[in-house]
Amino acid sequence: MGTQRGRLTVYSEIVAEALTKENCKYWFECVKNYLVAGDVWDVVDGSFSKPPNEDDEDHKEGFMTWRKKNAAAMHAILISCGTQAFSHISQVSEAKVAWNILNLTYNYNSPLPECIASPVNPSSFKSSTSKNINDVKFKS
Repeated sequence: MGTQRGRLTVYSEIVAEALTKENCKYWFECVKNYLVAGDVWDVVDGSFSKPPNEDDEDHKEGFMTWRKKNAAAMHAILISCGTQAFSHISQVSEAKVAWNILNLTYNYNSPLPECIASPVNPSSFKSSTSKNINDVKFKS
């Protein structure tokens, strides 16, 4: 799936190769830097959390901003992780949850303290319309 850039073959515009256990430190750092540069890292690290009710007029603008940032972060994660890693997060709709699952699956050694999930089975996550995604508990 790589593209030629001069003599360098890159996997995507974000990383040179798909996520593996062997390159997880490199992959997580590259993707994090890309998300920071795109001003969407805050939805992954939890500093900009999903507003509680998208239909509430008081939270509508915040929800729309969160949704756009979350979509941008999810897109970056999905197009850079590769098909093997994608299989772990294909049913996930929130970038923070996807990041946590990949972090746990690939044993990245530098997890975000607030993002270390309790042991979960990634296949138990449902699509964004399911309430199960909101039931995930994170340790602090």
